Amino acid sequence: MRIPWYQYVLLVVLIIASTWAAFAVAFGSMTILGPNTISILVAMGFTALVIGFLLASWWVFQASGVFPGILLKVFWLIALIYGLVTAWVGHRELIVPNQISAGQAFLITGLTMLVIACPIVLSWLLANRIFRPRP
Repeated sequence: MRIPWYQYVLLVVLIIASTWAAFAVAFGSMTILGPNTISILVAMGFTALVIGFLLASWWVFQASGVFPGILLKVFWLIALIYGLVTAWVGHRELIVPNQISAGQAFLITGLTMLVIACPIVLSWLLANRIFRPRP
């Protein structure tokens, strides 16, 4: 019983993309907040929260009831929006630090959406035990 090779490849790609998402969120947060020490620490804390919520997406959406179900979903949505905005700023600063064209904005938006989706997809795949040996 072995795990197929393509599942390993998918897992590695999703982990790398999720790591890049964390970097982009952190860099975007630091860009918005500024280059001082407190801002860097705050950006790292927010990044950990955002990536944590995104990696817990499957379990957040399995929660029921008003508390914690609805409250977790609201915070998850806030984390998603924060992640999208800060990752977009981070990608813009890394890829096109000066003036940006409409085409570049479109590509950065697509990259940001795909990268931020990776921890969510990884959450679903791990929760559903997709990466398990086949008989």
